[in-house]
Formats: sequence, C-alpha cells, structure tokens
Amino acid sequence: MLVEDSIEAHVPFDLVGQAIAADQGRWLAPLADAAQEVPDELLIKAGLSAEEPHIGKQVRCDIGPARHRGAALVIPISWEATGASAIFPRLDADLEIRPLSKEVTRLTLQGGYNPPLGSAGRALDTLAFHHVAQASVHAFLSRLAEAFEQKAQEAPGPAGGNG
Repeated sequence: MLVEDSIEAHVPFDLVGQAIAADQGRWLAPLADAAQEVPDELLIKAGLSAEEPHIGKQVRCDIGPARHRGAALVIPISWEATGASAIFPRLDADLEIRPLSKEVTRLTLQGGYNPPLGSAGRALDTLAFHHVAQASVHAFLSRLAEAFEQKAQEAPGPAGGNG
C-alpha cells in the first residue's frame, strides 16, 4: 500500500540541509525514543498523533544517504516495529525536503508497505490499517517539522532567536 503526506516547516531549507549533512541520523534525535536500550540503533516512536507522541509503537529507523533531486534533498528512510514486528508492516519511503520560499520548507514522506497477516491483513488494511499508517506518517512529519523549527529558533543569526 502506498502512503504519502506533506507538511510545511517554517524553517529555511539551508538550515535543514545543514542539520542533515552534519551527521547522518542525528537530525532525527529529537524524535528518538527516550527508552532506547540498543546502542547504534535509532529507535523512534511511530504514533497516531504529534500531540501524543508517547502513544504508538517503537520502531527501528534506518536512514540512507541523502541525495539531491533538483532543488530537493531526498533521504531514504525505513522503519520496522521492534518486538512483535510480524503484526506490523515495514515502511520503506523517501523523505523529500524541498524549499518553498526563503523561510518555508516542505517535508514530504512517500513510500509503501505490505500489510501483515496475508489476505486478512489486506482486508483489515482496507478497513482501518491504512488510516493508521497515514496518521503515523503525518505525526512523524509534524514532529520532524517541530524539531526543525525548534532548531531554527535556537540558531544564531537572522533566522534564529539569538540574532
């Protein structure tokens, strides 16, 4: 099943690009699960709401190398549930970061997953699971936009709050 969502972050594209280039994966640190117990793995909480990030499932997040597509930056991302992962699908997606204006950046996550549990899972996906997947992607993008906006507020200079 395909899933896609976009959100606008009120942050300059250059600041987002610098954060991503600085260290592969560290830019996702604000989304990392505080209960991480596995070294060298990025665990985030994939949930249904940005307002309630503690409600959801812990997922292992793998991030590929960023590449340019025109003016955009594209980062391959996959996430897979920890624990009882057989009942949760693996998401393979691209996060596209594109400048819309000097101060606004669009974050788009587009990818796909295969519903678990065979034909029963596909039927349940049609009824409800796809809405859950879509809500999880939107919550992820909302939390990511908030993290970048917070970083912009902390940055020195005209875009940040210290300049």
